[in-house]
Amino acid sequence: MGGFDLVQRVDRRGFLALAAAAVAASSSAYSQTLISGTAEADSGHLRASLSDAQAKAQAEEEARARAELQQGQASQWSQAPAPAGTDWRQLLLRGERSISMRRDGGALVRVRYCTQDGLLDREGYAVACYMLRDVTAGRLAAMDPGLLDLLCGMQRWAQYNGYQADINALSGFRTLQTNHGTEGAALNSLHLYAKAADVVIEGFSGARLGAMAKQFNVAGGNGIYVNRGFVHVDTGRSRTWISTSVTRRSS
Repeated sequence: MGGFDLVQRVDRRGFLALAAAAVAASSSAYSQTLISGTAEADSGHLRASLSDAQAKAQAEEEARARAELQQGQASQWSQAPAPAGTDWRQLLLRGERSISMRRDGGALVRVRYCTQDGLLDREGYAVACYMLRDVTAGRLAAMDPGLLDLLCGMQRWAQYNGYQADINALSGFRTLQTNHGTEGAALNSLHLYAKAADVVIEGFSGARLGAMAKQFNVAGGNGIYVNRGFVHVDTGRSRTWISTSVTRRSS
């Protein structure tokens, strides 16, 4: 079963309509709205769908990376002339936006959440929200599109510099109960509002990944977990913290 069938399953639970309406509203509306739960039967079906998509997504990403490196050209998002004064981070987000990611070491999925015209791709956005769900509680929420842009920009920069740069999402949205059960989590963590993610980018150490996060996420929060090899990124206020602990702590 392909990715479209995966989205149909999510859509049947009313996710797409609710998520689209939430994103169209203010950020406070969608970030605090719990969209849907995932029944055990549906979860098994969704996992199977993601596995079927892995080979195709991997082949597409590898082919694109080889073509860019061989031609020695910038990718689609940086080829067209940009207005004077355009921030280089925004150049990486021009055109269609997608993220190649896996959840907790699972199947790799290429998620297109924004079209070439800058519109929300409802099907791809639903899959992104599923990938960043609360796995423990089996719950979904409408993720902040700005968080997806952050992950997309970081991945594209790494790809442009010759890395495959698949994103492994360790944590995204959390329910209140899951957050309370997470060691070191802040009581009012932005994970609760679907504005944060803990991620690993394959091929990057925790320190190097943290340095890249700070360059991209100037306006948001960055937690650098050096000895755990992951970073926390969020779209809240600007702040940075560094942990050298070997036990997992988050925010």
